Order: sequence, then C-alpha cells, then structure tokens
Amino acid sequence: MASETPRLSAEFLQSLLGQGNTAQRVRQYMCAIVTLSSLNYPDVIPHVYEHLSSNLLAELTPVERQEAVRKVREGLIKSTGIAGAARTGNAMRTLSRCLPDEYRETESPRSKESEEHAKKRGREFWLSIYARNPEFDPEATVRASPDYTFVVRGNVFLIPV
Repeated sequence: MASETPRLSAEFLQSLLGQGNTAQRVRQYMCAIVTLSSLNYPDVIPHVYEHLSSNLLAELTPVERQEAVRKVREGLIKSTGIAGAARTGNAMRTLSRCLPDEYRETESPRSKESEEHAKKRGREFWLSIYARNPEFDPEATVRASPDYTFVVRGNVFLIPV
C-alpha cells in the first residue's frame, strides 16, 4: 500500500517564518525541505518553496535571494550522506523545477577546489556532526563494517580511512 503524500498545513508553513533574523528563517525552510527529501516526499517541496518565495524571498534583494536558495541546495547536498543520493537527487530535481533561471547554478563550486581543501572541508563537516557527541566512537563504525567506513569516510566526507 502506497503512503499518502502529506499535506502541510498553512499553520505549519507560517511557522517556518518564525522569529529571528532572515538567516534563521531561511534555515527553517531549508530544514523543512531536507526533511521532506529524507522522508521521500519530494513532491511536497514545491509547496514549501512557493511559501518561501512569496513570504521571505520576496522581501530580499536579488543577491540575498540567490544566497538563500544556495543555502537550501547546500542543505540538500549535505543530507546526501544521511538520506542517500537517490532521495537527494529527487529533491534536487524537484526544487530545480521551481526555481527561476537566475537562481540556477551553472557550475559546481566543489569541482574547482583542490582535493586537499575538499578533504579539510569534509573532515570539518564530519567533526561538526559527530564531535559534539561524547559517546560517539568512530572506531565502532570501523569494527561494524570497514567497507561501509571506506564508502562513507572516503567518498562522502573524503576522510582517509
């Protein structure tokens, strides 16, 4: 039995505007879109993006709008290691269909960075996730599956195993 696509209430969407500065509100929308992607509901993303566009992006300068959309995409990219490439890809393609041409990326910033810089950034990201948890034992992952560790650290986070 297929699950029914959720419908987000007006109250929920309005709560994304929340309180705080623009960056915090963009983050709320990003979290909603990443969550929908992770739960495999990319078809709800246009509804959230439309609310973002008409309620927050409309108040920003063109440069701020582009930066806000970039942050949403970055949130999706970073969720790949947790949600998987297939779900993230579906969400990214769905979001892309919502975006005006001026918000589209035409090249990959990551493709221009050195391998050394990419590894440094990957390690910093990995530590920002796991170092906060004093109970996390990175060697437990190695013991559980050296192959999984190789794939995740070597290909997602670019950390040598």
